[in-house]
Parts: sequence; structure tokens; C-alpha cells
Amino acid sequence: MKRLPEAVTTKFTELFAALHGATDDLKMAGAESCLIGDFSQVTVINDSCRKLQALESEIKATVN
Repeated sequence: MKRLPEAVTTKFTELFAALHGATDDLKMAGAESCLIGDFSQVTVINDSCRKLQALESEIKATVN
């Protein structure tokens, strides 16, 4: 299998960093929702985190 061009690799690295940042932000929002007792929001946020993590895994599997 051929290696990806450096520009593409750089963009994937940026994408993964953005996904991690979004996941971290969601985790913080989930913690805040938990503290105030909004557990329905915690469920929604946790689901969103799982979807972002699944997306990252699918992208990595496709690229590799």
C-alpha cells in the first residue's frame, strides 16, 4: 500500500485533533450537566461522544 501524501496526512492529523477537541468539549458539558442534575442532557452528550469516537475509528480504519 502506498503512503498518503504529506498534505493529506497533515489534514487527517488536523481532523483527528478537531475530533478530540470536540469530544473533550462534550465531556466537559456532560460533567456540567451531571452536576446540575440534567441527566437527559448527559445521555445525549454521551451518545454524541460515542458517535465522534466511532467516526474517528471508522476514518482510521478506512485510511489504514
